[in-house]
Amino acid sequence: MLTGRAHHVIYFASEETWQGYPEWARERREEIIARIKSRFREPDYEYQGGGTVPRSIPPPAPPVGQPLSDTDGSILPMLLFLLAIAAVCFWFAAKGVKEGETRLPVKHNPASRVVSREEKPVMFWTSISILSALGGGCTAFAGWLAVGRLRRR
Repeated sequence: MLTGRAHHVIYFASEETWQGYPEWARERREEIIARIKSRFREPDYEYQGGGTVPRSIPPPAPPVGQPLSDTDGSILPMLLFLLAIAAVCFWFAAKGVKEGETRLPVKHNPASRVVSREEKPVMFWTSISILSALGGGCTAFAGWLAVGRLRRR
């Protein structure tokens, strides 16, 4: 049995504020509020309407499938950064295989970081594998970001 105040409060924006919402929702305020009230009933929910939305509540997100505005930021710098890291990693790996010598991607003991394929083949191929995996991971992450961005549009 519920006694006391409601557990949750739903804030409805004023009609003036509502006009700043996406176009599909602007003329459907009463319908939207009625649907919300039918799903989230009292006494578990309390409603505050007519005022502005409190600052602690984020503004409504764009509906799924709707394009985002041009002000939401670009992922191009992140894609370029990831692809640059991938290119450098692949270049170091290819250069190491071609020359038969590479550097271990570790911090400690800088003198022993250079590894030859003839002297330490396991460490050589481990280093090449680490570089290739890092390059592949950066490429895959950049692709995932790009595909996700295209799907949102």
